[in-house]
Amino acid sequence: MAQNLPDRCSDFGERLSLALNACNLSRSQLSSALGVHKSMVSRWLSGEMKPTGYNLARISTEFAKLKPGFNMTLWATPRAEFEKILGVACTSPTAGSIAPAPLPAHNKPSLAVLPFINLSGNPDQDYFAEGMTEEIITALSRIRSIFVVGSGTSRSFKGQTVDASRAAQRLGVRYVLEGSVRRFDLRVRISVKLTEASQDAQVWGERFEGTLDDVFALQDRVALSIAAIEPAVLAVESRHAARRPIESLGCYDLYLQAAALRATLHKPEVLKAIGLLERALALEPDFAPAIGQAASCHSLVVVNSWSENPEWHRRQGLAMAERAISAGSGDAAVLAQAANALMDLDNDAVRARVLIDRAVALNPGSAYAQFVSGVVSLIEADGNAAERHFRESARLDPLSPLGEMARAHLAMASFVQGNFVEAARLHSESTYRTPRIHLMMAAVHGHLGNAEEARKELGLYQNATDVPPEAMINRVLDAELRRKGIEGLRRAGVLNA
Repeated sequence: MAQNLPDRCSDFGERLSLALNACNLSRSQLSSALGVHKSMVSRWLSGEMKPTGYNLARISTEFAKLKPGFNMTLWATPRAEFEKILGVACTSPTAGSIAPAPLPAHNKPSLAVLPFINLSGNPDQDYFAEGMTEEIITALSRIRSIFVVGSGTSRSFKGQTVDASRAAQRLGVRYVLEGSVRRFDLRVRISVKLTEASQDAQVWGERFEGTLDDVFALQDRVALSIAAIEPAVLAVESRHAARRPIESLGCYDLYLQAAALRATLHKPEVLKAIGLLERALALEPDFAPAIGQAASCHSLVVVNSWSENPEWHRRQGLAMAERAISAGSGDAAVLAQAANALMDLDNDAVRARVLIDRAVALNPGSAYAQFVSGVVSLIEADGNAAERHFRESARLDPLSPLGEMARAHLAMASFVQGNFVEAARLHSESTYRTPRIHLMMAAVHGHLGNAEEARKELGLYQNATDVPPEAMINRVLDAELRRKGIEGLRRAGVLNA
């Protein structure tokens, strides 16, 4: 048995979970670094067994890379010292004396994941349910707009029968995620639901099924899908914020109202959103989501020529993008907004690619980051990559306006690929429209020989913006894409040769 370990396996499991969360590492990442199967890490976490001295040394080395001062002797030190080195303080309370979780900054939504229930009737499968809980907490912790209670506190509910409202009250959170795992023969079924505690209302739910051939790949897929609950949570929060008097709104509520206005993509609402965001940032100057949202709003004003002073909005948007990158370096959504602003306002596709790749790495379950990555791929004239990212964005967030935007942009990906028939088909199946999309479809119909449809799309484009078609096309960075667009418009007779 390894030395320098707590006396009980469960104590080591709690400390290992604490260290993983503090270092933002998943079971998958630790198992890959150590060269062991994820089931081994799951058994360490569940308290079923302890690592050997050799593996303990390697575990300690991995944590030391991220937490200077961490060493192998800390596993046997008092809990307070262990937590101090990790920079956390979340000692698991007893089941009967659970203290509310610390209030999150900016009053952002808070969430706890209750231990998943093993419905298989076989206690030997507990490790899988516990591992599923750990994976989901790690995935959700990457979402900076939601405060997620640590796994040590959540684990204190193991074996208890408690409803979501009661658990939320005891933990001081607004949302509770519950789940169950059932294994039958060689198949596994995982059911998950998200409850808003104050209304005792389910706001999201999903069921996943898979085989035991690669059960840990199934865990990863479930965790990634659940990480896409962010839009559902923010939609509920926006509805609450909309009911509050504007005079009494704090920074976070102002941000939520602005986000809802910006999502309309209409000039009056976007301009109003800028005013709300200015108020929010006057209260909290470093609140990264509001900074990123402001960069996005100014970008929309410039792209759509919604101001008589576009240069002012361009300077404001670029300044906000730089502030967002600094204040939100660990927030996938903020980095995605900054990347999008840099593309629109400075034609800086190279830097946008670096930022959006970082955003997707931080949270691959962010539908918005996947969407912006698809837009960058369009600018890079990589239709295949654009299609892949747009499909993933639509899969992660199928019911919101963002999902419809992603499906509409699949037509643009087909245009980049030179598949004009497919572009026209995909366009007809979506309802989302922008001036750029209308202009692209005019070019598509030109390539297909549909002059009447091309003129119709050009008319819709001209009704939506004052930017001349030639000027819009010249914003396209890739020369081949510009040529393709101009050729389509000329074939339709809507652009002079």
